[in-house]
Amino acid sequence: MNKRLRKKKHLGEFKELCFELSFKLNVESDSIKDRFMDEFISLIEDNNLICCGGYSKDFSFCIAKNKGSCNEDHQQIILNWLNNKSIVTNIIVGKLVDAWYGWN
Repeated sequence: MNKRLRKKKHLGEFKELCFELSFKLNVESDSIKDRFMDEFISLIEDNNLICCGGYSKDFSFCIAKNKGSCNEDHQQIILNWLNNKSIVTNIIVGKLVDAWYGWN
């Protein structure tokens, strides 16, 4: 397959990796949740990442880069940040998977 097709299909050197992230917040206050989410979004944006997902009781996200791949450093940055928040529990950082073809 030529380079143009690999790029178009996000294959080979153009593969993009992402990971799943989930956690719980041990707080009921909507204002504290909102403040936490503002800080979380700042963390994501400051590291040139994007996320999609949401929450009800549990938070569940897919973390990716707008262009390119996430790596283990991105996972560690987010994990360290969450571990420093006393209201966060049950943190699960998924493995890096192909953002285009790796979801089952």
